[in-house]
Amino acid sequence: MARQVGQRSHAAIEDAHPGLSRSPEGGTPLNEHLHPRPAVDVIGWRFQGRHMGSRLLTTTKELEKVFREWCAKADDIRVVTAWATMECAVRDGLDRVRSKISTLVVGLDFYTTSPSFLESFLSVLRIGKSLQGGTFHPKLYLFEAGKGFCCVMGSSNFTRGGFGDNTELNICIEGRKSDLLFRQVTEFINEQERQSKPITDPERSDYRNQFENMKKARLRLAKYKPTPEAKEKTRAAKAKEDTGDTLPEQLNRTWPEFVELILAPKRKQRVAGKTPDGPSYLETAERCRSLFRQHRRLANMPPVDRKFIGGITKEGGWFGSMKGSGRFGARLNNKPAILDTALDRIPLDGGVSKQAFDDFRANYDWDGSGVGNASRLLAMKRPDLFVCVDTKNRTGIAAAFGVTASSLQTFEGYWELMQRIWRSPWRRSPRPVNQLERRVWNARVALLDSLYYDADA
Repeated sequence: MARQVGQRSHAAIEDAHPGLSRSPEGGTPLNEHLHPRPAVDVIGWRFQGRHMGSRLLTTTKELEKVFREWCAKADDIRVVTAWATMECAVRDGLDRVRSKISTLVVGLDFYTTSPSFLESFLSVLRIGKSLQGGTFHPKLYLFEAGKGFCCVMGSSNFTRGGFGDNTELNICIEGRKSDLLFRQVTEFINEQERQSKPITDPERSDYRNQFENMKKARLRLAKYKPTPEAKEKTRAAKAKEDTGDTLPEQLNRTWPEFVELILAPKRKQRVAGKTPDGPSYLETAERCRSLFRQHRRLANMPPVDRKFIGGITKEGGWFGSMKGSGRFGARLNNKPAILDTALDRIPLDGGVSKQAFDDFRANYDWDGSGVGNASRLLAMKRPDLFVCVDTKNRTGIAAAFGVTASSLQTFEGYWELMQRIWRSPWRRSPRPVNQLERRVWNARVALLDSLYYDADA
């Protein structure tokens, strides 16, 4: 009888998921095809010609072990959880791999998420909301490594109890990114990310006050609702942000939010219009990208074009003027092939690996040359991937992505910044249809300078 129940259960799953099939043995679990695991049960399913393994995690110790192991080997981490606190047993592990986090969506219902967590992870965090009007309540952790993935979902929030004292039950599923389940999980996370929003400084302050009041009164079973004062301050802050009067305090934004910032009325002219001092940001980026595509190397370019790319002429001043860097100018004018030795490591299309960046650095780091000049060349060759960092924008960019300004004076710190930028929702967004937005998209990382440039710095 137990066997018949098991067979009906498998059949029901197949009916619900036509792409999922049992092993040829006719319902026999595929345990024998998988590596044994220290868990309650293992069920292997043949999914589109491949095997996926799943196991129950019946203790939070097992959960913590899986989480830490995958944090170490993952290339990308995405978290959607109802609650999160600094006391979570694996918070330190997640903090150490912050540059791998591409999605972190948490909820504020019932005043359980700690204000300190919101502040600590502000640069990558967004606030989720229930799409059905109830409570935002998912607990989902997705790790990607090469062609494989690990998905953990169940009852554990990212809290001390969820990874510690509570009785929790979760399922760990490992497979290949070509599996249908991976695409379904990714679609769910993408939708939560689209519907979420950043939390503003007035809302954080307001939430902390309400959090403390509710904590003292032991009344935690309620939704967070901003006070009228916090709503008004948020509205006023957003209005200034929308016009370009103030800088965004963090840039964990979706593509529509990002474009709205870049093309805000007070900066749209210098980004996409005509300026009295020379070409706009977009015209500068587009000309530089075109020169690299045409000539491939600095040494092949006419001197006037090299100077424009290097930012040592008046009209090439956007994205960081390098007119004050004498040694850099001399190299650019007289020995461009030396710079090409480094720039050749950076492809004109596609991604840039850590190895490619390290090769660039090894060939560029002459006479203690700084990050400023190097990042200018990187941003002009690949404005879709790199931003020029100098004294005029370093403080603002550092604050927006949760790094220190001093770290951006080192190549290691610059690479860490790039990891955080590349995992931002706006950076990962597909190429838009609108013509102006496509131009912005093609230079989206370099255009951070238009947001954070401070002439008085």
